[in-house]
Amino acid sequence: MSPLLEKWKDYFQKPDRITRRVFVAAKGCCAIEVENLIASTYDIQRLGIDFVQDPRSASLMIVSGWIDDSFADEIIENYAYLEQDKKVVAVGICSVAANIFYTEKKIRLADLVPVASYIPGCPPRPEAMIQAILNLDVPAKKTKKMTYLSEVMKSNG
Repeated sequence: MSPLLEKWKDYFQKPDRITRRVFVAAKGCCAIEVENLIASTYDIQRLGIDFVQDPRSASLMIVSGWIDDSFADEIIENYAYLEQDKKVVAVGICSVAANIFYTEKKIRLADLVPVASYIPGCPPRPEAMIQAILNLDVPAKKTKKMTYLSEVMKSNG
């Protein structure tokens, strides 16, 4: 095979390696903003992010909206089905900090499954969701403030 043909082959196969398959568990008004990611305005598939309907073929789960008992059971079950490199993104203030409505039971997503990224807002913008998904693979930079906070947390034990 010629070197030029190999370069073209590598170029066209590269998006297959960076594709992130996303499963969405959405409820409430944040679900509309999550659904906007699929629209042509944002065209998230050009960034290598693909939405799937089965959690067994996804490695990332986006959870948005308020969490009640039945939705909590569904989240835990879907998290168990995710592929090996499991990551969860909490979208919206209801899933990040618990329900803002007084009539419902308050359940935070972090109390159910480990959360990799939090996106606050009511509802958050799709641009913030795209940035959070893209930043999942970027290692966090350790700043002086983070180092100081980790030292304080160790000393207060």
